[in-house]
Amino acid sequence: MSGASIGPAPVLKKRGFQLCGDSLTASGVTRMEPAKLRGLLDPDSLELQADQEQAKKDARALLNRSFLVGQLRFYGSTALSKFKVDDLKGLLKNRIASGLCANVAEEVASLEESMRRDYEPTYRKWKGEDSDWGKRKKQEADEAFLRCETPGEKATHDLERFINYFFLTDGKPDKSKTPKPLALYGFRNRWPLHDKAGRIPGLETRSGGRDEKDRVLCIGWDRDAVWRLAGEIDEKASEAQAKIEEAEWEEVMEAHREYVAEAGRGKKGKKGSAANKKSTPFKLDSCVGAYAVKCDEVAGGWSHINGNDFILDIDTDRDGILIAAFDFGIFEGTMLLSLSEDKLDRAAKGGRGAAKKRKTTSSSSTSRRVFYRMRGRETSQGEIFSDPLSGHLDFDDQGVKFEGLAYSLAFCGENVEFTGYKISDAPGAQADGWDAFSPEQYEYARKARWH
Repeated sequence: MSGASIGPAPVLKKRGFQLCGDSLTASGVTRMEPAKLRGLLDPDSLELQADQEQAKKDARALLNRSFLVGQLRFYGSTALSKFKVDDLKGLLKNRIASGLCANVAEEVASLEESMRRDYEPTYRKWKGEDSDWGKRKKQEADEAFLRCETPGEKATHDLERFINYFFLTDGKPDKSKTPKPLALYGFRNRWPLHDKAGRIPGLETRSGGRDEKDRVLCIGWDRDAVWRLAGEIDEKASEAQAKIEEAEWEEVMEAHREYVAEAGRGKKGKKGSAANKKSTPFKLDSCVGAYAVKCDEVAGGWSHINGNDFILDIDTDRDGILIAAFDFGIFEGTMLLSLSEDKLDRAAKGGRGAAKKRKTTSSSSTSRRVFYRMRGRETSQGEIFSDPLSGHLDFDDQGVKFEGLAYSLAFCGENVEFTGYKISDAPGAQADGWDAFSPEQYEYARKARWH
């Protein structure tokens, strides 16, 4: 079991040598075979150029004072503190050339034999305790893994154990262990498992689900079965999300119904038939307020977009123009509204307030169609659309609902339909200025994204 140890092995030190486990070191350095030492000290003596290059690389890393002193001590050299590195190299080369490095010095061999006799009881005791500790820890880990009830919990607890438990026998692929694919609900560390599975021949993975937070990794030997299971999870996630969004939209519509009821109570006692109400001039200022917006084309085209969050907040501006903040999920910004397209185009071209100022009045018309121009930014990367997009809103007789048509809508194309439901007479958000999405702002934002 990797990392399973009661602690470091015991150490015995004597006369500058150290014994730890089976390794004897001098000044912290293990003895190197003479042939390898010769290549380090004289790389050009090697026949192959590749070996020469490797020896030079190793020499730069190894041939320091500590290494050289340690090697020399194995051959009986002492009192080396005053020697420089080059002197130590020369001394070691001479000893190798004279054949004095074939074996360790007799006194060093005798010291090692004595140290191993003294060390053996302590080391044997440590090995026994370490083995018992390792077995105990392994058993505890096995039991903890088996207490995990689902494959997803097991994968979360220990990924290596999960792979071995379900898919390998003695380290080799075993399709008989888990013939059917598994869905790892609750498991979040998907990419390391994708990577591990990719290294096992025949093992397939695929994730199913709607959003990153609820993605479920499926794993198994049969590619078609794995993909089918992931597809079923996709469907269930979409159905669950649809129910959530349906409940959320019902809350939105309840707010709309409450607003309509409250507005109706406020108009009690007023005389007039429905026909008279239809003929009553439509006042632009009656559009002011907060609207929940439904646009199936946008909501159905982007899985990460919640179509229940679309809004249009209309506020008064000046000179027969209204200004609104909109958020249609993929696109947000500012909308100018008017009963007159000519007036709207002049305002859109010159910017907010470009028309000649005069005393603000409430524009009215027998038509309930309000035209708009909009511009804004893409919500993901912030790309600005400075060219105005056109459309209109057709309000109902009560002025509490509209049917909208975007002649063109960013990322959606032409003739995109949407519906607005009024939930308050007070706009919930304040619109950015029309010039916030000007060509100059577009250019500034474009450069900022790349610098």
